[in-house]
Amino acid sequence: EQATHQAFTCASRSEAERRHEALEPQLACAERPTLQQRAQEQCSTNNRPPEAMPSCRQALLEVLEKRWGSPVRAWGRILDPQQKGKVKTDKFLVGCAAAGYAGSKTLLLQELGLKEGSSVRLKDIAPEAVEDCKEFKMMAGDKLSGIIKSKEENGRRSKELGQRVTKADFVGFCQDIGYTQSTDRLFKHLDVGASGTVNTKALRVLAEGRNEEKAVPGMVKKMVEVRKSRWQKKLSSQAVPPKRHLLGTQDDLLRQGREHRAAQVASKDAPKQFLRKLEAEVGSVARAWRLAFDPDNEGEVNFEQFLEGAEKAGFVNLEQASDETIRRMRQAFDSLANPESGLVTLECMDPRTPAALAELRCRCVDRYGGVVEAFLEIDPEGKGTVSAHVLRQLCQAVKMADGSRRLLEYLDPEDEDEVLLELIDKRAANAAKDVCWERDEAKKARLREDERNGRMHLKREAPLIGVSVGVEARREQRSSQPGQWLLGEFKKRLIAKHGTLVNAWRKVLSPDGKRRIGLNDFEETFKQIGLTGDPKVAWSILIGPSQVPEDAHIRLVDLDPGIDEDLQNLRTRLVERYGSIQRAIEEVDCTCNCEIDLSSFLGLCYECNFRGNERRLFSYFDSKETGKVAWTDIDRKATEAVKSRRAKAAPTASPKSSIVSATPVASVNESIDMSQMKLEESMSAPSGAGSPTKRLSISSATETRDASLASPSRTLTRDPCKAFRDLLARRFTSMIQAWRMIDREDRVALTKQEFTSAVASTGYSGHAAALWTALVGEEGRLLSIRELDPELFKLLAEFRRKCEGRGGLRKVFEDKTGKAVKRFEHEGFLKLCKKLHCPRLGELLFVQLDGRNHGSITWDSVRFLEEQWQWDPEEVPLRSKPGSLGQSRSTRDLRTTSPGLLGRTIGEGPMMTHLKPKRVSMQKANSLPTLMPRLRDNWNDRHHVVDTAANKDV
Repeated sequence: EQATHQAFTCASRSEAERRHEALEPQLACAERPTLQQRAQEQCSTNNRPPEAMPSCRQALLEVLEKRWGSPVRAWGRILDPQQKGKVKTDKFLVGCAAAGYAGSKTLLLQELGLKEGSSVRLKDIAPEAVEDCKEFKMMAGDKLSGIIKSKEENGRRSKELGQRVTKADFVGFCQDIGYTQSTDRLFKHLDVGASGTVNTKALRVLAEGRNEEKAVPGMVKKMVEVRKSRWQKKLSSQAVPPKRHLLGTQDDLLRQGREHRAAQVASKDAPKQFLRKLEAEVGSVARAWRLAFDPDNEGEVNFEQFLEGAEKAGFVNLEQASDETIRRMRQAFDSLANPESGLVTLECMDPRTPAALAELRCRCVDRYGGVVEAFLEIDPEGKGTVSAHVLRQLCQAVKMADGSRRLLEYLDPEDEDEVLLELIDKRAANAAKDVCWERDEAKKARLREDERNGRMHLKREAPLIGVSVGVEARREQRSSQPGQWLLGEFKKRLIAKHGTLVNAWRKVLSPDGKRRIGLNDFEETFKQIGLTGDPKVAWSILIGPSQVPEDAHIRLVDLDPGIDEDLQNLRTRLVERYGSIQRAIEEVDCTCNCEIDLSSFLGLCYECNFRGNERRLFSYFDSKETGKVAWTDIDRKATEAVKSRRAKAAPTASPKSSIVSATPVASVNESIDMSQMKLEESMSAPSGAGSPTKRLSISSATETRDASLASPSRTLTRDPCKAFRDLLARRFTSMIQAWRMIDREDRVALTKQEFTSAVASTGYSGHAAALWTALVGEEGRLLSIRELDPELFKLLAEFRRKCEGRGGLRKVFEDKTGKAVKRFEHEGFLKLCKKLHCPRLGELLFVQLDGRNHGSITWDSVRFLEEQWQWDPEEVPLRSKPGSLGQSRSTRDLRTTSPGLLGRTIGEGPMMTHLKPKRVSMQKANSLPTLMPRLRDNWNDRHHVVDTAANKDV
């Protein structure tokens, strides 16, 4: 220390002491454990508490619960099959092995605390199950006996087998008593038979047992006994009885089966027979329901009301009815009644009528957006009632015309022409009335507001202008509705009684064969058919407002205007099919008597695609009911021409040969030249000795006539060219579009074979060869748009000639860059025609050139005039090879000359991709044309079925 004081200063010593104190003391070396201490430490780590050790009893319980769901069930099934309540250890171990236990049997007995030779009970292996049952019994108390008694009193099973308690009832009972343990586990303990229910026999044993340790095995024993008794009964029932007893039983069963079958057949046939007789008496089930069974519209009837309704319908007389009749009525009522309510409804008797009402409501929702909206449409005044005619119109509007008759049978059973909307939908009818009332109130409020603000002068009626328009015209139309209805009902009753209006005219209206009748004859017929109302109202609808009712007369065509329409349609169809009515007579009238019977007339109508009522037309022509119709009734001039031709051809050949020889001539061309008419006049005039120039030989006359027939200068009937052009004008937007339909392969000019093959695509049903001859003549070889419509071709040629004065047709459509990309809309095209000094061509050419309804004219619209026609020295079509559909000729030529280039990227393609995109405006629908005539007729277009009592859908 002295040396330290001498060697270091005081500050150095203080710093050294501070550092020494800051140093931590060095730990001593730990003492190493011995091997014994290490072994004891490792064993203490691996040791587990007794409760964590694997349990053989739990393993056994898991096996039993996995296989049987509960140890209680397993005890009765496998461990104690003799139901003694206890078993020896050797039998217990055998049962465990049979159950599938594979653990140590010695450890199992040790854990259970049993020795070899001792007895094993249920409480030893499953004390938890016994405790659950014990707790359930203690909490249930007297309530358990109450539920057992109530189930046994209200149950359907026998007392020996016991009643069943479902799991839902059992869980509810446990909740009522406040049982807090697992109800599912308890239910499995008590459901010994694994049937999904708890038997009251088992619950009674559990409730009456004093010791739960014995009560649970006793419950198992009781259920086993119940199962054995049930099995014994089943075996005894399946045992074959003695022969005599078996034969007697079979006879009894056979007799009972036959009686039961007869009763079933009678019960099934009773309602059918009842409904058939009801329909025969009243007309329909729905009408009988409204008039007899449920006049107050309550919706359902009991047996007394059912009997009263049957008596009102004339089905039965209750004062004279026998017990057998009442029994049959009761049987019919029971078979028709609703099983739940025991009452009869309309749906039970006629389910199709409520289904039709429901379908009508659904269709009203689809059509109008709701039933209320539909009621507002048909009943704008909010009266709540409409006429039968309005209901039929509603059915047609919602596409349910086939159900109108059934609905009217129910909604208007007394034919009062009044339908209550509340019968269709009461809630919707009341809502519609409320809407109408609110609308009227709003209208009155606006009227008061206008009166307050001095705007009533705006509400005055417009002065008369001499013509009824707007509201006034609608008022006149409404005023004529009663007359329209009376006239329609008048026709309907005539058709129902006589089949057709033609028969009614000849039998009732004009039995003496007069062509016209007056007001007196009409009133007599009106009274004969029993129609109520003023006949003068219906008469005024027939004659019109301009005539005096007392002085006016009507014809059959006035009563049935469809006859005149059918006649005009027939003549048109004959011309379209045969080229002329004269040719139709020559081809059909092979007997040369100028008459046609019914079968030939029907065949003629079918051949010419006539879409009217051919039987009504034949009946109209056959006024004497001879079964034949004269051709003069169809077309007198054509018939006289045929007679004249046959009379002139008679000296050289028989009538039959003259017709045969005349037909091919007429097939070449359906027209007769004026020279031929003069020739026929000269031949028919009387020849004298002093006039040698008028004496012609038959052969020369025939030759002159044959030569004249080839000339289409004059036709006896409608010109086939005009008929064909009218057809094209009706079907297509322009004649150029029609020509493109005919010339689909861009041949520019067609031969006769090509034309006759393609003309059917336009809907023309006439004689194609005769049409060809009429268009180009006998010597014509090719047909182009020039022959199809010469007037249109003249306009196109004039337009091209005017454009030539401006540098050419293409020059008109070129822009400053020299590309033909100009587009002329309607106003621009009219200005162009005015610049070309042809303003009258603007409207006509725009409609024809804008065939695809694009609303504009481009170079593609007129380029065919330059590419498909040669104009110098004369107009000649440049016939080409057929091209692909939808491909312009300029594009085809360019691809042909430049095979190395991509065709779709060259020139002006169909999409005009080099132009600036322009908004497209479609002025008209550019869809497929309507096929006229149609491919085939609908069934109701060719037949008229009269409604009778036999075919009405009741």
